[in-house]
Amino acid sequence: MKIETMLSKLGYQEKIELYHQLEMELRTLESERLIREKLDEVLECPYCHSRNIRGHGKYKGRKRFKCLSCTRTFNILSETSGAGLKKLELFRQYARMALESIPVRTAARTLGVNAKTITTWRTRILTAFDEENGQKL
Repeated sequence: MKIETMLSKLGYQEKIELYHQLEMELRTLESERLIREKLDEVLECPYCHSRNIRGHGKYKGRKRFKCLSCTRTFNILSETSGAGLKKLELFRQYARMALESIPVRTAARTLGVNAKTITTWRTRILTAFDEENGQKL
């Protein structure tokens, strides 16, 4: 199902809620409050869910952690729709545009990125939306 079709079926309040959910998830870089909340929570490995975690330095300003059980490393964006994004702020801007049903090519031109990038971001948004609602694509 296309994002435009899915978004057109959402009511205004549901679109606002989706936007806020995406914004909260991606705000980790800009919001010290959210980072502190995440770090104050009992951290667990997003892969094996062990709580045997140690700090593992920083990368691109994000604190990294290492699981002593499965030895994998991760940061607070791991296993979120913001994981691995190079242009997190542009992704946030596109999330707003998607709620307004702005076409892919228009969004790409406006943000100065390739249309394939917008398509990838759109897929991330749909996946996050489906996981939130327990639906499958």
